[in-house]
Amino acid sequence: MPARVDADTSEFDTVGQHEAADFRDPSVTLVPCSWDYEPKDYWNCWQDAVYANVQDHDPAAFASACVDKYNLLTK
Repeated sequence: MPARVDADTSEFDTVGQHEAADFRDPSVTLVPCSWDYEPKDYWNCWQDAVYANVQDHDPAAFASACVDKYNLLTK
C-alpha cells in the first residue's frame, strides 16, 4: 500500500484496490491492535543473533545462536 491515501491505485489489482479503499475509510478497522509484546529476553535473543550474522556473515552461527537460546524463544 502507498504511504499516502490519495495515491493513484488504478493499476492495482482488485484486491489491492479494495484494500486501498479500506485504508482511506476511517470507519474501517484494519488490524485490531494489541500491546502484548514478547518479553525483553525474547527480543534480545533475536537481536544478538542478527547482529552476529551481520558482523560475521555466518548463517550457521545465526542458526546456532537461535538454537542455543531456544528456551527463551518458546517462553
